[in-house]
Amino acid sequence: MFCMWSIAGMGQPATLVRLMAFRDTPTLRRAMFMLAIYNTLIYLPLVFTFICARAILPPLERTDEAMPTLALAVAHPLVSGLILAAPFGAVMATVSAFLVQISSALVQDIYHRWIEPHAPEARLRLLSRLAILFVALLAAGGTLVSPPYLQTIIVFTGGSAACAYLVPCIMACFWPRATARGAIAALVGGVVTVLGLYVAGLFDGTASLDPGIGEEMKTYPVYLLGMAPIVWGLLASAVLGIGVSLLDRPPKRDLVVRFFPVD
Repeated sequence: MFCMWSIAGMGQPATLVRLMAFRDTPTLRRAMFMLAIYNTLIYLPLVFTFICARAILPPLERTDEAMPTLALAVAHPLVSGLILAAPFGAVMATVSAFLVQISSALVQDIYHRWIEPHAPEARLRLLSRLAILFVALLAAGGTLVSPPYLQTIIVFTGGSAACAYLVPCIMACFWPRATARGAIAALVGGVVTVLGLYVAGLFDGTASLDPGIGEEMKTYPVYLLGMAPIVWGLLASAVLGIGVSLLDRPPKRDLVVRFFPVD
C-alpha cells in the first residue's frame, strides 16, 4: 500500500492531467512544496484519528465506516456534517479530472485523430461535453449496484494505470535520451506484467496470499517474493523503457533542445 499511494499516485492519469495545467516550471515547484505541507497536515492526523477509532468504536463489519461512525459518535452534528462533507469534495475533484481525461481520450485521441482530423472547434467542444455527460451518467448508474470486491478493483486499476504511465512520464520529463519506442515499451511492459500476475493467480492454486484489501476473495494475484504486482510492474516498465531507449536511435537534437535547453 505504501507503493500504491506514495509512488503510484504520481502516475495516475487524473494526476497527469492536472500537471498539464501548470503555467510554468516555477509554478510546479511551488505547488510541490505546498502540496508536501498540505499532505503532512492532512494525512498524519488521519493516521492518529483511525488509531483512536479502533480504541473508541466497537468492531465494525465494514472498516470503511470508521470515519463517519467516529465523526457521528464524538463530534457535534454540525462539525460531523462538515467532516463528512470534506471527502465528497475530494471525490468530486477526482471525478472531474477523470471525466476530463476520458472525454479527451474519446474526442481528441480517437475521434479527432482517426475519424475526422479537420473537425471544427465547435463540434469538438460539443462532442467533449456530450462525452462528459455520457460518462458521468454511466458512472452514476454504476453506483446504483455496488460491484463486489470494490477496493480490490480500485487497487488493480490504479496499479495498472501507474505501471503504464509513471515511468514513461518520468522518462519524458527528466531523461533527454528517452525515445518514443522506449516509452511505448515501458507502458506496455508495465501493464502486461501486472495483468499477467493477476491472470496467473486465477490458475495458480498456491497464489492465496491475502493482501488484506476489501472483502475476502477466492483467488488473489501472484505475489512474487512476497511483493505486490505493482512493484513488479513498475520494475518491468523501468527496465524495458530504459533498455529499449538505449537500443533505439537517439531522438533528434532539435527536438531534445526544445525540452532540455542546453546552456
